[in-house]
Amino acid sequence: MKSLPPPIVFVLALGLMSLFPHLQSVAFFRPLAVALGVFATITGGLSVWAFYQAKTTINPHRLDATSALVQNGIFCFSRNPMYLSLAILLIAFALWRGNLWALSVLPLFMGYIQIFQILPEERMLTAKFGRDYQDYCARVRRWI
Repeated sequence: MKSLPPPIVFVLALGLMSLFPHLQSVAFFRPLAVALGVFATITGGLSVWAFYQAKTTINPHRLDATSALVQNGIFCFSRNPMYLSLAILLIAFALWRGNLWALSVLPLFMGYIQIFQILPEERMLTAKFGRDYQDYCARVRRWI
C-alpha cells in the first residue's frame, strides 16, 4: 500500500489542528509562532537546495530515483530536515492559533511520517548506499 505524500499528511494535520478553537487571549504566542515559521521555512528551503545541488529527487514516492546520499549542509544536523520543517510548521500553527491542545495532532503526524515514510526510506537508502548510509545514521539523528 502506498503512503500519502508528506505534504498531504501535513495539510490533513493542519486541518485537524484547525478543529481546535482559536484562542485570542494568548497572543503572546504569536512572535514565537512567527519565529518558528521562519526557522521551518529556512530549514525546508535549505533541505530542498541541498537535494537540488546533489541532483537527486525530493519526491518521497520516487525512492528509486535517488541518485546521491546527501550528508552536507542542513543534513549534518538532521537526517530528515524536510519532515522536521513540516513538524515545526505545525507547532507554529498551533501557537499562532493560541491553542496548545492542537499540538496533540503533532505525534500523529510524526508517527505517520516515521512509519510510512522515514522507515521505508531508510531501508531503501541502506540497500542502495550500504555502509556509507549506516555510518551517516550513526553520526546524525533522525529528527533532531
